[in-house]
Formats: sequence, C-alpha cells, structure tokens
Amino acid sequence: MVNAALRQKLAETDLHPVDRDTILRIFPILSDERKIAILDSWDEIAQKIRANRERIETEKRILLLRTLDDLESDLDRALEGATPDG
Repeated sequence: MVNAALRQKLAETDLHPVDRDTILRIFPILSDERKIAILDSWDEIAQKIRANRERIETEKRILLLRTLDDLESDLDRALEGATPDG
C-alpha cells in the first residue's frame, strides 16, 4: 500500500529520473513510520528535491563551461607553440 502510494506520488511529480530511481531504491529500506512521514510531507520534500536537482544541473553547466574554456586555452597555447612545418 505504501509503495503504491509512493509510485503514485512519483508519477504525479516532475522529478528528474535519477532522483525517482534513487527514491525507489531507498524507500523500501525505511521504517514504515518514516515512509508515512515522507508521503505525508511529499509536496515539500519533492520541492526540495527539485531545488537540489536544479542546483546540481546549474553546477554541472558551470563546470562544463569552465572545462571548455580550459580546453580552448590549452589548444591556443599548443597552437602558439606549434611550428608551421610540424
């Protein structure tokens, strides 16, 4: 019953697939009291999960852009040091 309620909540919530999968793996090992508490406060918990996911995705974009900038700098330095005849 509790697992069915969780699946229903997950189906109605726009969580990232990784977050949904993580919840589905962790939920069964929780105590029944904790499961009920999570279901009772689902909207608040889901909002926190979405906010955390948004921060994670933003940080990933920032790291990707930094990496691309670093690669571009490395390529520029390598090309500056290259001789025309190889």
